[in-house]
This record gives sequence, structure tokens and C-alpha cells, in this order.
Amino acid sequence: MVFSDVNYLSTSAPPAASEWSSLLRPLRGREPEGMWNLLSIVREMYKRNDRNAVPLLSIITDECLNCEQVCLTQNVGVTERKWESKISAWEAKSKASYWNNTPGQRQAFIKYSKKRTNELLLLNKKDLRTLFGLYTGHCPLKYYLYKLGRTNNATCRLCKGADETAEHILCICDSISLKRLLYLGKANLTPEEVVSVAPRKVLNLFGSLELH
Repeated sequence: MVFSDVNYLSTSAPPAASEWSSLLRPLRGREPEGMWNLLSIVREMYKRNDRNAVPLLSIITDECLNCEQVCLTQNVGVTERKWESKISAWEAKSKASYWNNTPGQRQAFIKYSKKRTNELLLLNKKDLRTLFGLYTGHCPLKYYLYKLGRTNNATCRLCKGADETAEHILCICDSISLKRLLYLGKANLTPEEVVSVAPRKVLNLFGSLELH
């Protein structure tokens, strides 16, 4: 036996239900179509380990944050700052996941940073080449040259006690502790601390070592 209330058929939905339905309608209809298409492209680029996925995702995120229609602050009772924080956190997580899961990053210890990117863009081409070599490990240090078969060993020319990698030189090599203190502000650093150092200071330190 089924009981029903025929009066319910003529009753309108409560305001909260109508508001929720209006918020879900664009998601169910994949609107705007252009934005969903772009996100689909980014997802496919991530799957293929395409390096252009990160800058494209950054551009899309910035455009979303600049569009008042995307940040539905009044409808859902959440401030614009909260939306921006959540989207930025998601973007940072996606970039970190892409970086960590991309093959060939064993030597590269510098993480993505929008602030650092803006500072790097102020450098000339020669300095950028040197700095990116240090940041990725693809530089004229013995560990990398040894992998290329251009030297007989990878031992550090300064301390003679470890492989001469970019991380070793910039962070922990005992022979240049005083120089790191002078140029970078600390005698020994972690890779995370190197990220916070201005690119020009890193270049000045490496230039003083004459390891080119």
C-alpha cells in the first residue's frame, strides 16, 4: 500500500533547495563549455607529463580568480578570500603532484614558486641558463659531467668527500661554508631554504667558486 500527499505536488521547493539547484546546474551542464574544455585539456596534458600543463593551469586559475561570476561569494555565504585560498591550494597541490611524478627530477630540488618565477624573469639569458642549470642539476658540476661521460669521477673538487652535485654545493659542502654564510646568509642550508634565497645571491655564490 502506498500513501501520498497530493498537496505536495503543488508545493514549491524551499528557498535553500532552489538555491542549491541553481548552483549545481552549471556543473551538471558543464557550463561554461569553454572552461570545461580547457580543464579537460590540462588533465590530458598532466597524464602525458606535458610541461606546459603547469603554466596553462596557472593562467586558467588566475583568470577564474579575476572573474566575479566564478567566485559566488554572496550565494553560498563564503568570502572571496576563502574561495581564492581554496583554489590556490588546489593549484599548488596539482603543481607539486605534477613535479613529483615527472620522471627525471632526481637532481632537481627547487620546487615551483610563482614569486621565484617572477624574479627569474628579471635575469638576462646567460644568468638564467646558469641558474636553471643549478636548479635542475644540469650544470658543469662533476656529478652531471660524470653521468655524461666527460669526467672520470663525480667527487667534489672542493671537499673531496662527496659527489659534486648542485645540492651539495649550494647546501652542505664544508669547504665553502663561509662563502655560503657570506652570500646566502647561512653556512648550511636545506633545499627548501635555498628556494627562499634571491636568485642573484645564488648566482654570486656560484660565480665566486670558479667551477664553470
